[in-house]
Amino acid sequence: MSEDTLQETLIQTCRRVSDKLAMADSSGAKVTFREALVKCIFLTGRLRAIWSDQEKVGILVPPSVGGALLNWAALLMGKIPVNLNYTLSQAGITSCIEQCGITDVVVSG
Repeated sequence: MSEDTLQETLIQTCRRVSDKLAMADSSGAKVTFREALVKCIFLTGRLRAIWSDQEKVGILVPPSVGGALLNWAALLMGKIPVNLNYTLSQAGITSCIEQCGITDVVVSG
């Protein structure tokens, strides 16, 4: 049994099968493992300052390649991604955010 972290396994997989399809969604977006890793590294750079003091990070985007990449980026940063259901009412989303102690949420738009 491997003792690698999820983050290490993700990076190793991206390097090992770099040209294979990693994910796709109904919009037609497709990325290989290499592209996914590059995009995740970019996202970590953009989100590091926003998420620096947070253990759990909020993600409120429709199910998509972009949402999956945000989750991967959060994991690479050692954060716990909390996917908020965009079909919830404002009160429901607010309750989830408060219960998790999230201060910032990434949204699509």
